[in-house]
Amino acid sequence: MQSTLEALRLWAFLGVFAAALGGLAAAKSLSARRWLEAGWLLIGGLLAVTALAAVYGLLPIPGAILRTANPAVSATGARLGGLLQYPNAFGAVMAAFLLERLMRLARMERAAFTRAGSWRGQRAGALALLFALALLLSESRGALTAALGGWAAGLALLRGAERRRYAWHSAVFAGAAAVLARGLAAAQLAPAPVPGALALAAGLAAALLASGRVASTPPRPRAPHTRPNAAPRAPRRARAFGTAALLLAAPLAALPASAGFLGRGLRPETASARAVMYADAAELLRRSPWLGQGGDVWRHAFRRVQSLPYVGSEVHSGYLDLALDLGLLGLACILLWLGGMSIPLLRARSALLPPYLVLLLHSAIDFDFSYGLVWLLLLWAATMGIAEAGSLGRLRLPVLPRPGLVRGAFFRARGLLSPRPLRIVCSGLIAAALLLLGVSGLREAESQRLQRQALAQPPEAHREAAELLRRSLALAPYRTTVRLALAERSAPQEAASLLQAGLRYEPERAELWFALGQALAQADQPAAAEALRRGIELDPYDRVKQTAALRELWGLAQRLQASGGLQQAEAVASVGTDLYLSFLRLAEGIAANPSLRNDRAFRLTEEAMSLGRELQQRAHFYTSDAAKK
Repeated sequence: MQSTLEALRLWAFLGVFAAALGGLAAAKSLSARRWLEAGWLLIGGLLAVTALAAVYGLLPIPGAILRTANPAVSATGARLGGLLQYPNAFGAVMAAFLLERLMRLARMERAAFTRAGSWRGQRAGALALLFALALLLSESRGALTAALGGWAAGLALLRGAERRRYAWHSAVFAGAAAVLARGLAAAQLAPAPVPGALALAAGLAAALLASGRVASTPPRPRAPHTRPNAAPRAPRRARAFGTAALLLAAPLAALPASAGFLGRGLRPETASARAVMYADAAELLRRSPWLGQGGDVWRHAFRRVQSLPYVGSEVHSGYLDLALDLGLLGLACILLWLGGMSIPLLRARSALLPPYLVLLLHSAIDFDFSYGLVWLLLLWAATMGIAEAGSLGRLRLPVLPRPGLVRGAFFRARGLLSPRPLRIVCSGLIAAALLLLGVSGLREAESQRLQRQALAQPPEAHREAAELLRRSLALAPYRTTVRLALAERSAPQEAASLLQAGLRYEPERAELWFALGQALAQADQPAAAEALRRGIELDPYDRVKQTAALRELWGLAQRLQASGGLQQAEAVASVGTDLYLSFLRLAEGIAANPSLRNDRAFRLTEEAMSLGRELQQRAHFYTSDAAKK
């Protein structure tokens, strides 16, 4: 319930944001379009500058740099994630901004690189170098692949001199960024501040000088007796694409060989891990293929269906995640919407089409759509491109019915509504829905504040913390984390009631079922066995929970037997025996295949083995398989 409400608020915000962008672009004034471009560059510049400032030690940003000794994660030991704190998504965003600058540079004439042109070319080139450097330092193979796809799309959109300038500008900034990235990677993104800043300044100056030379190069003259269309068009295009690809690949060739990028790029671990994840997601999708299951389905349910004990609260495919949440029908609507926005960009050969495609391509192999920023950038790029193409008016779909449709035969015959009252009613409904969503967001924010205040209380302030948690839960009863925290500070009977009420909002939350089983076991209720079983079924690859469940069942069986409930004790022990045998089979399956992923370090614990034997004896339950074990 909580994730679904958060998704509703996100989509409502995106709708309001898109309406604001559309209103600005519909002004059809040059200043409005300049504001759109300035905002776009402000976002990209902020992300790139802050990330590089963290690299050079000028700005401490938590999580901006991922440091690891695992060569499968990073070839150099450090990857740049910037304010997004995730290198793959950061690399994709940087690739989008880079391609937008390269497309702009390709369409700038020599005058843009002079004082008369306000040095627009140098300003665009400086940002292009920062974006290219940030992209390489993210060390994201998926982002680089998506960038190459978007770059090829840009090459196909351009013609003649613009295409040549595009290829040369790409080679210049890719080469300068590769040289700088090689030095920073060798220092594991921790260079000496002064030499590092001097190297960056020198690389920037050289790149801008070379970029200016590219813009001032005159077009190649044609042979005097050669007709323009003498050569077939397809071979000429193939040669142009091949030459441009070589220009781009040449300056980058030294980077993989020196920094180990190539070796990591050929490692199959990531692809195999995601293949397992996608197969599990497909199994989860089959349970509700058309309408989906609500917000953040994968995050809350992947442990129930995972075939291996991997760690992955994100499904690493934005489109698959949307299908899980909204179903195939919802995914089809979103794809039609995204595709519809790209049509005017393609027709106008817009400079915003390559960055738009980069974000869409990379979202297919990673969870970029989990970032609200990516949706904002998609809307921004589409709106700015459509406005520049002059197609906004033709493509705009009205939120409210047009007067001509309202004055249709139905309304004329019935006389029910005129256009103006209908517009007022629809506007009022939209405003009321936005108001309700806003109020729910304020209530949840206050609930989070009270929860943080409660968790900050000292241990002796037990009663004050419990009261704060009750107030937090009253504001947002669907928040499971608050409910679990309050249950820990409550008596067993009260905790059981709290947790059972929480199952109305999240009936398949493993933590709720497991905490409910523990509360019932402390209250000596035999129903604890089934609650613990359900909690383990929803998260089978957790060795800590598996062992704790056996411990709770063993203690409950002993207490029930001591109080005279022999049959109840035997039933509880039987459930414990079943859980132990299931635990044993899973652990043996993982141990028999060391090559399988075991990110959660799942194994059979010694305590679980001891408790399992005791439960078997208590239950008098010996199957042939149990006796053999």
